[in-house]
Amino acid sequence: MMQPLIKFDLDKIKEKGYDTTTSVVITNYEDYAGIDRSDGSAIEKKLFLTLKGGH
Repeated sequence: MMQPLIKFDLDKIKEKGYDTTTSVVITNYEDYAGIDRSDGSAIEKKLFLTLKGGH
């Protein structure tokens, strides 16, 4: 289950002309066998990233 870290009004941010692109940084990437990207979107609450095989 996904739990939001923060809530905001995306439409208001866009109305003000701000870029809504957000970076995802994985600082412990070496702990995983791989990282797969999907076509999903966090905004749409769809899977967009999978970390494979942590140790």
